[in-house]
Amino acid sequence: MRKKKPCNLCLCSMCIFLLALASAILLSGCATAWEDKKVRRTVETALLVESIPKGTVYINNKNIGETPLTVPLQYERRWSVKTRKVSLWRSEPGSTFASCVITFGMFLPFTFSANNEEYSSEPTAEFAGNQFSVRITAKGYRDWQETITVNGEGKMSLCPKLEKGSN
Repeated sequence: MRKKKPCNLCLCSMCIFLLALASAILLSGCATAWEDKKVRRTVETALLVESIPKGTVYINNKNIGETPLTVPLQYERRWSVKTRKVSLWRSEPGSTFASCVITFGMFLPFTFSANNEEYSSEPTAEFAGNQFSVRITAKGYRDWQETITVNGEGKMSLCPKLEKGSN
C-alpha cells in the first residue's frame, strides 16, 4: 500500500504553527532586569486643631488662624519605582497572539530587543519634612506646644486643653 503524501497547505500551516510556537516559547521571557529608582511624591495630611479655650494656631512659627480649623500639612514620601524593558509578547500578549493568528503567522512581533516598558511602584516607609511644630496661644493661658510627626495619615486631630496662667 502506498503512503499518502500530506498536502502542501497542511505542511505550510503546520510549519507556521511550529514557528509561532517555537518563537513564543523562546522569546516569551524577553525582558531586561528590573531597575529600581527612588522618587519622592508630595503627601498631604489634614490636621484638625481645636482647643479649650479657643486660641491662635502657629505651625512652624507661622500664624495659621484661630481654632477650630483644619489645615493641610504637605510633606514628601519616598516611593520605590521599578521599571524594565519588555517585548510586546510579554506586555501585550492578547493582541500580539491575535495578530499572529489573524495573519496566519505572518505578523511576528517577537524581537530580541525589548521595545515596551513595564513598571510598578510602591510607597516606602521613608518620609521627609514630616515634622511640624504646633503652638496654640490664648490670652490669659500658657502657650501649648507640641512637635507632631505625620506618616501618611489622611487625617489627624489635636484638641489640647490650655492651662490658665500667663504667657
